[in-house]
Amino acid sequence: MGDSREQEAIPAADRRSILVVRSDGIGDVIMTGPFLRELRRAAPQARITLVVAPRSLNYVETCPYVDRVLTVQIPPPRNSAETWWRPLSRRVAAISVARRHLRRERYELALVPRWGEDNHEASVLAYLSGAPERAAYSEHVSPQREKRNRGYDRFFTMVVRDRSVKHEVERNLDFLSILDAEALDLALEAWLSTEDENFADQMLASAGTPMRVAIGPGAGSAMREWPIDRFVEVGRWLIDRGGSLVVVGGAGEVLLGDRIRRSLGSRVLDLTNKATLRETIATLKQCSMFCGNDAGTLHLAAAAGIPVVEISCHPRGGDDLHANSPKRFAPWGVPHRILQPEHPALGCSVGCRASAPHCILNVPVSSVIRAMDSLIDERSIRWTNASTHSEQDSSEV
Repeated sequence: MGDSREQEAIPAADRRSILVVRSDGIGDVIMTGPFLRELRRAAPQARITLVVAPRSLNYVETCPYVDRVLTVQIPPPRNSAETWWRPLSRRVAAISVARRHLRRERYELALVPRWGEDNHEASVLAYLSGAPERAAYSEHVSPQREKRNRGYDRFFTMVVRDRSVKHEVERNLDFLSILDAEALDLALEAWLSTEDENFADQMLASAGTPMRVAIGPGAGSAMREWPIDRFVEVGRWLIDRGGSLVVVGGAGEVLLGDRIRRSLGSRVLDLTNKATLRETIATLKQCSMFCGNDAGTLHLAAAAGIPVVEISCHPRGGDDLHANSPKRFAPWGVPHRILQPEHPALGCSVGCRASAPHCILNVPVSSVIRAMDSLIDERSIRWTNASTHSEQDSSEV
């Protein structure tokens, strides 16, 4: 592995075969959509291969900007201390995929546009692809990455050292500068089929209220999960005003969706683990708003183009570069409100460190309702029955 260089342009238009590795979360992949579009614009003749985790396949398999999608199943990292063999098993999985699917393709360029810690062996996949030119963000962009990914710069021929605070969509697009290209369009996209849209039409055929709100009660880690009984309170407020609910999420949210449905009755359509990613987006497009935690469903709602109320575990005044920071992961390109704890809970400072709901408990139901009400007013969304709006200010970013 040779010495890495910093921010030396690699003209993408001259490359015939390009590998992009995004083997991380669903939300990360959604926020990479604009990068893929602009990469295709910069390299219209290239054969572009995208590597993702299986959970993201449904979203990108209809993407018109890539020629091939590969999936790699890397054992996910754990928040608690890992056993010695889990990092080794991730490395073995990456080596196996590279040998079976990547090296024979003779890629000219491999790209890893992830800024945060590489917990999914994207760097190893890029290196083992055999591409003579490989670019990524440097291991030195954050203290966390320096610790977790020590020595990873050696996997690349070129690295970008950008420590500034940016949204992840902007950071992905800034990565184009290493390719001697620039972004012309910043919007998220959703590449839906007729079948996806028909699914949404069928699911929502009996939900005739003009105020249909989607709820996303799950998250990738427990610290990001607002208590389910508070979502029930918000749902009751919406139903009392004539609205209906659509609960969205994956297999891990089935019990949460069932709890909301059983608590609130027939005005709830529970789609947890009953819809693909694209079917979920198609359904969200027919909702008036989304309310949920910092999770992949939030970014699905942004891709659907609807207003979002995000409930964040990241306290105000916390580290803007933290993995839970709304500065990095806020809903992109849609009207939104972000509810954060005013102060970190006991034991936390620059970000929540708990393994259970902790700082997020300092976001009250009343603040979420006020934020939703303000978006309703702003968007001139009509209720089926009138009532008085709260006169208090919403807590938002």
